[in-house]
Amino acid sequence: MGLLFLPFWQLNFFVTFTFFMFVPFISLYLTGELGYSLLFAGVILAVRLVSQQGVMLIGGYFGDKYGHKKNDDDWFFYVEVSALLD
Repeated sequence: MGLLFLPFWQLNFFVTFTFFMFVPFISLYLTGELGYSLLFAGVILAVRLVSQQGVMLIGGYFGDKYGHKKNDDDWFFYVEVSALLD
């Protein structure tokens, strides 16, 4: 059974849990396994956060400029795929 066929609350929990587990995992991986400094790990996470917020800002701008889709049935798929790729 595929991940996208789970009930909504289970899929939402999975995506939220994996999204919030990314930050501690990547910080531990960068500092422990790869041996980078805490400053470098912080910069990487800050760049990730700023780019994520910037993409939302740009998406909102284009949504306001060109209009939003009338049929938003596929937004859930794009949100879940982007969260899994994060």
